[in-house]
Amino acid sequence: MSSPSINIVEDLPEEAPPLDMEEVVSLLVVPDVWHASFTDEDKENVAKIIKWLNAGTYIQSWLARASRINIGTFNQVLRGKYPSSPAKWIRAALDTMATTDERQTSRVVPFVDSCSVYRYACSVYHRVRIYRMMGVFISEVGTGKTRAGQEYRARYSNTLFIEVLPKMAEGALLDELLEQLSLQHEMRGSANPNAKFKRIVSALKGTDTVIILDEAEELEPAALEYARRIRDVAKIGVVLQGAPKLLGLVKPNTGRFNRIRSRIGFWPDPITSIDRRDAEEIILAAFPNEQQIDKAALDAMWEVCGGSARVLVEALIPSIRDYGLRRGRQLDRALVLQIAKEAIRMPIKAGGAK
Repeated sequence: MSSPSINIVEDLPEEAPPLDMEEVVSLLVVPDVWHASFTDEDKENVAKIIKWLNAGTYIQSWLARASRINIGTFNQVLRGKYPSSPAKWIRAALDTMATTDERQTSRVVPFVDSCSVYRYACSVYHRVRIYRMMGVFISEVGTGKTRAGQEYRARYSNTLFIEVLPKMAEGALLDELLEQLSLQHEMRGSANPNAKFKRIVSALKGTDTVIILDEAEELEPAALEYARRIRDVAKIGVVLQGAPKLLGLVKPNTGRFNRIRSRIGFWPDPITSIDRRDAEEIILAAFPNEQQIDKAALDAMWEVCGGSARVLVEALIPSIRDYGLRRGRQLDRALVLQIAKEAIRMPIKAGGAK
């Protein structure tokens, strides 16, 4: 008689994300005095921007970055002190605001935290944090592991989430850690990786920080060794997260990465796809105004996505909204299959993912 399977999904503690210091300062105020370069239309538009920012969803620095405006320039514009015509910068901010609002109201699929990928990922993150060890979370491309890490970082303090660049070397990894720890100004101009390493360890030692390295298979060998050493010396948790290719780097019990393998204390089975229940929860969250989505339409969406959360969230659902529902079409199997064929060119995988 076989033993029952182990349930690795844990109930995580509730924790509000830390406040950004810029979010707790007083609200922005429309200027009383304006530079002569501001027209009446400019003043009205600045007031619109300030009202949008004061709604509390986004902060000034985020809007500046998203609009590709220097933060100092943007600050002068909002204070009515920019000495030249501000129309170009105001228009850039208004365009970004409009795009952001449209994305939020019509295209963003709400995150569903009951999906299996997020629950399994959180079990790895949380266990690694508690035991200050290394963990591995492997999930096939398109299943939502990156989004899982981003959501966990937003919900739990002392979480560093690094989206590893292709062929990321140790210098780039250390610089990214310094930036996320707000220490880059201390090490500006230094090319000494050992000095950077020591400063990072000093900042992390004695904390309950967990570092999530997303797409860790892209790390260069030396960068992977630095991640291991940071964990050893700072006594924190590190998660190597990625696609199945990551197995080939850390699974062997011999060779260069044996020191990493011996430190991995939690390593659940790889996830190959989202399941049917996950897909249905995402679909229902994406179409809250649909009274009831019939089974045939759900079947069709499952067949099209083939177990890929990315296909479902980034391709199929937005296309159904834009080319179907917004044009008065009914959400049924015929619409889903037509969208799959004509809008996103997806082959139908009968029965969904296996």
